[in-house]
Amino acid sequence: MKRILSTALAATAAMGLFLALASERTVAADHNDPPTIAGTAEDIGDFFAWHTGTGADQKLIMVFTFAGPVAPVAGQAGTYDPDVLYGVHIDNDDGDALANNDIWVRFAQNDLGEWGMQVQGVPGTTGPLVGAVETTITEGDVSVRAGLFDDPFFFDLSGFVETLNTQTLSFDSANDDFAGSNITAVVIETPYAAAQGGAGPVLNLWATAARIGS
Repeated sequence: MKRILSTALAATAAMGLFLALASERTVAADHNDPPTIAGTAEDIGDFFAWHTGTGADQKLIMVFTFAGPVAPVAGQAGTYDPDVLYGVHIDNDDGDALANNDIWVRFAQNDLGEWGMQVQGVPGTTGPLVGAVETTITEGDVSVRAGLFDDPFFFDLSGFVETLNTQTLSFDSANDDFAGSNITAVVIETPYAAAQGGAGPVLNLWATAARIGS
């Protein structure tokens, strides 16, 4: 599987990440333990955001993972659901956690059963980006891709469980219980200046998923 940049975890500190409450009843948890929706298409695992480059070449990369992690098997594909709407939301002016730019991602199948996606609202684009999953879709300096990736989340889960059971700190910083697991993800890359929208240098970003029906 393709690997998301390993710097993603460390780089999230460069952005403010906020939880968006999309309804009166919101189910949330860390990585892979949400009640009732674990492993389903609306189960967002993690959201990463970081920037690269300098000046006019500076890029913003946003990644959200969902429907996993899963053990790799032959012929494995990503998990897609036409009734789930994903959002990446950007607050680029005053840090009020109200989005000034919404990116919407949705999946669908054609008559042959092939999965594709539509991504609209990406800063720097003139209209929706449409294409097949497991391919990179581009417009100018913007690119998006959805597919199965090596899970970038790093955590000593067994050490965490042992700590809970023994009340003795038992973490091993070299142990990653998610190593080798796969997860479905969407990767969005856009010019940082386009995401800023002419406002200040600080961006606050968050991701949402909602089951909306067909």
